[in-house]
This record gives sequence, C-alpha cells and structure tokens, in this order.
Amino acid sequence: MKSRLIIFALLLSVTWANAQNEKVETYFHNKGVALLANCAHPTGTIEGGTYSVDDQSVIVDIVYTGGTRTKLRLDRMGSGFSKVTVLYDNGIVPAFAFIKVVSDAILSQYKDSDAKNEIIRELENSLDKQLSDWSGSDWALLLVDLDYFSNN
Repeated sequence: MKSRLIIFALLLSVTWANAQNEKVETYFHNKGVALLANCAHPTGTIEGGTYSVDDQSVIVDIVYTGGTRTKLRLDRMGSGFSKVTVLYDNGIVPAFAFIKVVSDAILSQYKDSDAKNEIIRELENSLDKQLSDWSGSDWALLLVDLDYFSNN
C-alpha cells in the first residue's frame, strides 16, 4: 500500500510539472517571445524567435532584421519567473537599455506623493530591491510575470 502511494505521488508530481511546462510553452508561443523582443529592442523589427522550456528555465533566441540577435534565459521559480539574463546580444544598444531609460524618465516625472511612495515601497519590499537599482531586465521580468499571470 505504501509503495502504491509513493508511485501515485510521483505520477501526480510528473503530471503537474508537465502541465506547468505546457502552460509556459503556450505562453511563449503566443506572446512571450514577442513581448521579450519588444522589451529588449523596442525599435527593432522581429524577424523570428525560438524558445525552449525545461523545469529550470526558458531560453529565448530572438533575431531582428539587420542581423541583431539576442539570446535570453528566464529562470523559473514556482509558477513564474525569477530572473532574466542576457546570454548574447550583438545590438548596438544593449538589450533592455531603452526600457530602463524610459522607466527612469517616467518615475522622475512624478512629484512625490503618498500614492507614488506607497507603490514604490510595496514593489521594493516584495522584490527586495531598491527601485533605483532596477535594471531594464528587471522591468522586463516584471512585465513578463504580470502578462503571464494575467493570461494563465
């Protein structure tokens, strides 16, 4: 009886992991590659993109017209993503540089207010990182996680 319970638990675990991988694959097929491509190089025209999913990460390889190529790894944590790493990028402007500049500009336009300070405090507390230290890839990760969870 005990061995049957262990086998059942293992089968349930494998089934759950496969279901999670299928959700991730569907997301990157439908939206994730394009979202990351636009975050990495928003002025580039996407020529194509591929992805591969395993239990630990998602590798996304994006090709833009003109020969620019960006390869990213998204580390998986639970049912979401915990980090975006640029594995390769031959763009003139580094991947995610534009999103960092835009986010800094937007944040600098808001006058200090209780609402702004509360939002910043909540983001910093939940992510254990000062907003001023966020990189472009951190902002892209937030967008991907929000988009992924809103669609699943």
